[in-house]
Amino acid sequence: MINTVFSLAIYVIAIYVAWWALLPVKWDKLLNQVRSPQAAVLRVLVAVVCLIK
Repeated sequence: MINTVFSLAIYVIAIYVAWWALLPVKWDKLLNQVRSPQAAVLRVLVAVVCLIK
């Protein structure tokens, strides 16, 4: 149980770090509406993909 919680915490921290690393990307050149919920989901998915690679 503790191992699972620890693993989940590590994943959340890693996604946050990947999100932080993607902040300098000029999203306005790629997306029409940078502040939309869909754009936020896209950034989260890109952060997760960065962890997988």
